[in-house]
Amino acid sequence: MGMFHRHSRGGKRLQRKPKSEHHPGVRLAALLLCLSMLTGFLPALARAADNGEKLSSIVTFDSITLHYAGADGQSVGAAVQDNTLLKKDDKLILRYTYTITEAQCNSIQAGTKYYLDVSPHLVLPHLEGGSPLTVETEDGKQEQFGAIYADGKSAWVTFAAKSDGSGTILSEYGELNNAYFYLNCNRANDIPAGETPIDGNSNLYAMKFENNTQLKFGYAENEPVSAKAQINKGGSLRDKTITWTINYTPWQNPTEGDGVTLDTPFELRDTIDTSLHSYVNNSVTIGGQSVTAYTSRDDIPTDAETYVLVETPADGSDTTLTFGGIKFNAGQATQGNPATSLTITYQTSINDDLLLPGGTGSKSVKNAADLFAGEDGVFNSLNISSSKTVAIPQPTWLTKEGHTTRHTDGTGSTTDWTVTFQPNGFDFATENNLTLHDQLPNGSTLVAGSVKVDGAAVTATAGTNNDFTISPITTTTNSQPVTITYQSHVPEDMYDSGTSLGSNVAWFTFHYGDQDYTTPNAKKDVGSGDGSGTPGTATLVKENSGYDTAARTIVWTVKINPHLLNGSVISFFRDEGGPSIYKDRDICPYRPLCPQCRNATAMPRLGL
Repeated sequence: MGMFHRHSRGGKRLQRKPKSEHHPGVRLAALLLCLSMLTGFLPALARAADNGEKLSSIVTFDSITLHYAGADGQSVGAAVQDNTLLKKDDKLILRYTYTITEAQCNSIQAGTKYYLDVSPHLVLPHLEGGSPLTVETEDGKQEQFGAIYADGKSAWVTFAAKSDGSGTILSEYGELNNAYFYLNCNRANDIPAGETPIDGNSNLYAMKFENNTQLKFGYAENEPVSAKAQINKGGSLRDKTITWTINYTPWQNPTEGDGVTLDTPFELRDTIDTSLHSYVNNSVTIGGQSVTAYTSRDDIPTDAETYVLVETPADGSDTTLTFGGIKFNAGQATQGNPATSLTITYQTSINDDLLLPGGTGSKSVKNAADLFAGEDGVFNSLNISSSKTVAIPQPTWLTKEGHTTRHTDGTGSTTDWTVTFQPNGFDFATENNLTLHDQLPNGSTLVAGSVKVDGAAVTATAGTNNDFTISPITTTTNSQPVTITYQSHVPEDMYDSGTSLGSNVAWFTFHYGDQDYTTPNAKKDVGSGDGSGTPGTATLVKENSGYDTAARTIVWTVKINPHLLNGSVISFFRDEGGPSIYKDRDICPYRPLCPQCRNATAMPRLGL
């Protein structure tokens, strides 16, 4: 602990205002306190006696600066800037510039413990015997006016009384401006319990004086970080291929109890269940670079930065991938420069029976990566692993769309059909005999010359039940869909009779491996006949625009399909639905045919 003496301002000596002749010519020069007198600066970090009076009610601090301490305990260099990272073991000095008024001096009571607010992030010394607080008189003599104490948990100051008991020795001195004291201290090695450090640059240890009102802390700079290795496994499916990822973070600064060292070789192992999927050769990358694959451990160079060992038993059972190399070993890392993860990728191909129609779809594939550590050529599991489950849904093989155009010339309607086949990662050549089957509803006919496959005209083979087939269909790639388009026609008399136009059904068959497969079908309604009651195609459609309160009328509209009248018009004009009446019988549009309109003078409103 040390002290500086400063009683000047602007290069001039600060003269006190004498209060008595007891200490003639004495000037207050400096206070020597200890540790973090953060009065008024650390409301969230204070640790002072709950029932004690605080010095913050007396002393006003103008600024706080932090310095490194040299071997002699004195400050070295300029103040540490805000948010600067602190070195772990270096000694520190906190320098406090303060102002104390004459009134504040007079308010201090002799013998009272005035507790200090102390940051829990700073190491508090043990000063049970007290350290003297002194002032320097004009003639250069030191006079003690109090003492500072600390017990490892809190710190406090007491002030000595004058010999006549009329107040404190400090009350003999006038106001003090631009005075300061400093103290030697250390920051805590660990974050105190219950404390939340600030978020600094990469969450490193930083000390920040915010607006000279609050002292904040973060984590320690360049301190070794001890952390076990981490694995994070991922995977995603596209068509028949799963791309697996392993994000591996090496061990950081192994400790004595970890059982591994910086020289310990590490490997990751990944076992592929060949009953579900198989390894895609030469698909491994480590750190974005392709990796040499080995089938024997004896062939792996001892200084290889990365490698993959691919082992498949002769009986074709599960394949094991072993990833290793110097880059997998533990390293020396700090808070400011933590270990970076190493990304491994490889691919597997889903077995056909998980995807082919009627097979074992809607399943999943689970894969796990485990970490092993080597010793004397033997690798043992460290029980550090990560797994990923990839869902394998039954794929969609085909979709079907249809758009119907009703002709205004009385020739019926035409529907433009589009059937899309998804190969889902499979290749279909001529020998696979990929065939489209399409069942048209009764009354519909295929428009001759309308069938196209990927825009090229083809010939359809007619069946015996108003159906047709297109075969063989081949794919250009195992991921590019095939589009089949064609047209069907519905005659006008089906609309006239009100017959339902039915649905169009399509499906595919093909041969793959040693088996024949049939896809689920896709069904699409052609439409409805006029007799179904569907608005726009029904025999009668009755509408109104609401009640007109001013005219006290409701205007009704009846839309009649002329194809269905067939001379029986009167049978459609019966309405027993309400008491509304026509204001004028002449407005009935069907009066010549309506028996009620012929003789009635006031007739019920016809619900047309």
